[in-house]
Amino acid sequence: MSDLDSFAFEPGQQVQCKTRFDDVFKGEVVAFDLNSKVLIVKSPSSSGTSTNHDLHFLVLDNVSDVEILEEPQADINELPSIEMKHIKAKQAAAMADRMRLVEAVGNGVSQDGIALYTTFAKIYGRETDVTWKDKVKIVVMNSVVISPPYKESDCQALPKTQKEALSYVKSNVRKYWESCAK
Repeated sequence: MSDLDSFAFEPGQQVQCKTRFDDVFKGEVVAFDLNSKVLIVKSPSSSGTSTNHDLHFLVLDNVSDVEILEEPQADINELPSIEMKHIKAKQAAAMADRMRLVEAVGNGVSQDGIALYTTFAKIYGRETDVTWKDKVKIVVMNSVVISPPYKESDCQALPKTQKEALSYVKSNVRKYWESCAK
């Protein structure tokens, strides 16, 4: 996006932003920082729960089009400040996760393996809880190893005493494959 100096976002504005990757984000402006060119947009939760919202941190250098759909109802004078350290930490974590996926692709991991890895990463949320072993095996909570082709029968407990963890991981693998079949 060019000429941002003359463009101002106000909290409460309803906007629709299209990225240069053709992703579209629609919602309410929560905050905007001109120095870092970051726009925070709040939209209804993608999980469907009415009590939660999704926050999208959009770097305007990656935005190709912004449309203001509606001006704010109330008069709000100032945008809340953005804690850059939180944004940088989130960005660093996202880059590290992306690099792990790129490395997995380079090691010959199938699309199903990468999708299953991503599913477990979303469930557990911490990069240390889901890792790669021997370049192609997924390790969940240092308790269960999932080997290619990443089916329920390919799950194995690391210490044989981890039957509950094995059962839980197998149920999530089964759910993953059932969702793929739909």
